[in-house]
Amino acid sequence: MAIPTSGILELEEMAREAYYGQWNGNATTYPITPPIALYDLVNGGNSHGSGMNYPALNRNCLPNPTGSLPNSATEPCSQGLDVCFIIDYTASMGNVIETVKAGATSVIAHINTESSSNYRLSLMTVDEMTSATPCYGSCSQYTSLPTAQKYSNQGSTGKYQIITAWEMFPTSSTNNGTSFTNILDDLNGSTCGNNTCIQLGNGFSIPEPMDVGLGLVINSTNFVNDFRTTAAKYIIMLTDAPPSGPDDAFTEADYNQVLVYAATCVFRGIKVFVLGLGVNSNITIDGTVRYPWRELATQTGGTWNTTYDTTDVEADITVACDNDGTFTPYKFSAWYGYDKDCAGNITSFSSAQMNPVQTGACQATINQTYYHNGSGSLPAVGDECYINQNQTTVLASGYYLTSSSGGFRVTGTAGTVASLFLCLTSYASSLSGRPENACTATINQTYYHNGSGALPVVNDVVYSDAAGTTFLSNGHYRAGVGRYRVDFNGVVGAVFIC
Repeated sequence: MAIPTSGILELEEMAREAYYGQWNGNATTYPITPPIALYDLVNGGNSHGSGMNYPALNRNCLPNPTGSLPNSATEPCSQGLDVCFIIDYTASMGNVIETVKAGATSVIAHINTESSSNYRLSLMTVDEMTSATPCYGSCSQYTSLPTAQKYSNQGSTGKYQIITAWEMFPTSSTNNGTSFTNILDDLNGSTCGNNTCIQLGNGFSIPEPMDVGLGLVINSTNFVNDFRTTAAKYIIMLTDAPPSGPDDAFTEADYNQVLVYAATCVFRGIKVFVLGLGVNSNITIDGTVRYPWRELATQTGGTWNTTYDTTDVEADITVACDNDGTFTPYKFSAWYGYDKDCAGNITSFSSAQMNPVQTGACQATINQTYYHNGSGSLPAVGDECYINQNQTTVLASGYYLTSSSGGFRVTGTAGTVASLFLCLTSYASSLSGRPENACTATINQTYYHNGSGALPVVNDVVYSDAAGTTFLSNGHYRAGVGRYRVDFNGVVGAVFIC
């Protein structure tokens, strides 16, 4: 709600805003007739005794604090960019770390450009051991670190969560790309047990305490030093595992803790980007499959991706920095109600993850919730599609399945639906011919139909191309041990046994 951040919340002013859209408006210009019923302000009308008939409220508008707390710069990164990298440093991540190291120069150059040479970087690694000493415990790079940059906690199962802040946000300077790159280059010197520093850690069960590391960044002001108040605040997490908390197990409690961290990030204006196979980690709660890392990213306005490619890191930063950072607080927020005059309707829909090819999309599992700004229940050509409800991150280019029969394709960088597609079944057929010749025709063509069987049946639609853009022409065709007749618009009108 558009109210002062301090002072008295007056019911009359709430009524004035609900009726006129004016907080603290002139009482003569915007008069309020008592009495005032809070129920009517929230729900519209005057059924509970209000002296005015309040308008119905648009409940599709987004509540605070989703879009109102990040920095108010016209471009979010124009006042600086602080990026913290949190890397899963367990045995399975060796090749990933090498990929990140190889692309570090390009990523830093990209950050430098987006921030107009006003950036700060920090770097953390997360591991789990059976002792308080990490594999790299004797490395000079580690022993020289202040105690405040080393976290070692013995969890409930006896395992130690080992988290190290190798590079801090500098407190008196910016643009620490050189020192960041130097320490990043030292990572993954060898496997645990080898004396070449800085050795890759161990990890034990599949879950890893990346959530513990996240908590140290967003809840502590000294582990990597705090984010600058006016800077854009981004965390990039790279992991192939689900969260574990302090007990080396992925449980409902860990999922709930990630949601708490997401709320903290939203409150502080921190966007989280999660890269790696860990985003596929899920847990079923009350019959619903939940993906903690994906939800963390989408709820904070960040993105997630299964790849570790540093070009995706750059793309994520670009999307976040190019979004308009000016957010107008919505009237009637989550604490009081909803905005009656919000113009930004957004509709949720179910989809599969993006697939770069249509055939792959048709085989995908629908397990995501995305959003579009169109008028229908599913996106149409020209609609814009988003990963998150507050519309800060558009869907990437590719194919998205929304039902067993098809979906839509996004091209470009604006998340706009360029076309729809059908999921069709291929089958062998003859060319079109006369009815008396169809049963002896040569089967030497590949066509496509939208039915559920191997061959088309009555009322199925048949096409000459896999994209479903060209209907088969009217006529008789041979397929299998019979023939079928195609009528207007590719509809199969009849099937015959030869």
